[in-house]
Amino acid sequence: MVDVPISLRRWFFAHFLIDFAFGIPLFFKPSWILTFFGITAFDPMMTRLIAAALFAIGGSSLLAYHKTHETYHVMINLKLIWSTTSIAGLMWSIQQGGPQQLWNLVAIFAVFTVVWAYYKVKLDKRKVY
Repeated sequence: MVDVPISLRRWFFAHFLIDFAFGIPLFFKPSWILTFFGITAFDPMMTRLIAAALFAIGGSSLLAYHKTHETYHVMINLKLIWSTTSIAGLMWSIQQGGPQQLWNLVAIFAVFTVVWAYYKVKLDKRKVY
């Protein structure tokens, strides 16, 4: 069995905490967190769907904490898809006149994209076929 680096396990736990830190207010008090990011017009249903995605991805990160290399491999692919498409969507929104505070979210997703890409390469090198 291929070992999963403890540093990656810690990143997964941090990702769980961050997803829930954003997801909880998005679900229960969307205006509170969205106003912080300069978004004053929003659809509460859509913010709750985004919160649900954060709960699913963050919760899966926590559930995967003690799992195998294969689980981490699948989760990293999911996280890479989530973070890169989030960056694209946020940048598109900024380009169409969205608030400049969205760059903060782009930066958060960019950090995670780099982390996940780094560990994807690292895990792929360890994989035994």
